[in-house]
Amino acid sequence: LRETLATVMMHAIYQDDPLGAPPFSLTADDLVCTSGCTAAISNLFYAICDDGDSVLIPTPYYAAFDNDLRAFAGLHREFV
Repeated sequence: LRETLATVMMHAIYQDDPLGAPPFSLTADDLVCTSGCTAAISNLFYAICDDGDSVLIPTPYYAAFDNDLRAFAGLHREFV
């Protein structure tokens, strides 16, 4: 799946590039597939945040993010 997505994305991004050579290469190792937005955001916060960090959340927001951030990652929410 990730190999196919990488190929499609590279083609879609650079199909009309007049120079013909992309400045970077997108591979399957650069992509993460999740079952939805909540899973993607949770994985992101696990990867870049430490217990007790604060996260800025624009309002209005999906209410489940509040519980997920607090319960799973121990993050403090700052609503903006």
